[in-house]
Amino acid sequence: MAVQAIIVLVLYRDVIMDPMNRVNAILLVCHAAISITYAIRLASFIIIRSTRASYNESEKPHSYPLPRLSVLLPMIVMCGCIYFFETSPLLAHARSIKMHNPINIPIRVLGLAIMFTGFLIESIADAQKSAFKKENPKLFCSTGIFRMVRMPNYFGEMLVWSGSLVAGFASKMEVPIMVSSILGVASSVFIMFSAAARLDKKQLDNYGNNPDYLEYRKKTPVLIPFIPLYSLTSEKPKDE
Repeated sequence: MAVQAIIVLVLYRDVIMDPMNRVNAILLVCHAAISITYAIRLASFIIIRSTRASYNESEKPHSYPLPRLSVLLPMIVMCGCIYFFETSPLLAHARSIKMHNPINIPIRVLGLAIMFTGFLIESIADAQKSAFKKENPKLFCSTGIFRMVRMPNYFGEMLVWSGSLVAGFASKMEVPIMVSSILGVASSVFIMFSAAARLDKKQLDNYGNNPDYLEYRKKTPVLIPFIPLYSLTSEKPKDE
């Protein structure tokens, strides 16, 4: 998705350099910068995490053989489509300036603020959990931002793409771009809820005998702060 964002900046560089569109150009660059920084940070975090012995040890029971090429290729195509959908609001942002469409600046700023907030939440959550797991590889993390929600990194990612959609909707969208933008956010939300459900089950399997975890699980929302949704799995704690 960083590549797609860079391509948008290159294709619409005349918009960015136009002195008559200075404010909109700055907002466009901010939109792209958050997307690019998000993608680079997430990729770097995943690569670094995969090299840690504690993470590899915890993932051994969940290792699976590599899928066949006939399965892998559709997965690659699907991921490429999702990345395109997620970048569509940025494309809408650039095209709205190019086509001189009326733009609601406060809505666009709000969308970028939501994006940046989501980026911060995800980054802080990943850093806090990594630091905690380095010292306590066999314990569940309930410190820092994890006091408010059990999977804040997934929540942060949903905010990133929801904010991007809000920024895109600050001006009139062409129908194909509007559809792909909505599909991008819907795909992200679906993926995050699916990943959260798998992690919820895994944590219940790992810590289901721990009364502290069960108490934490009972009182802390699983994915969205202040929303009383405490489980995404049909499995029950082992003491129930």
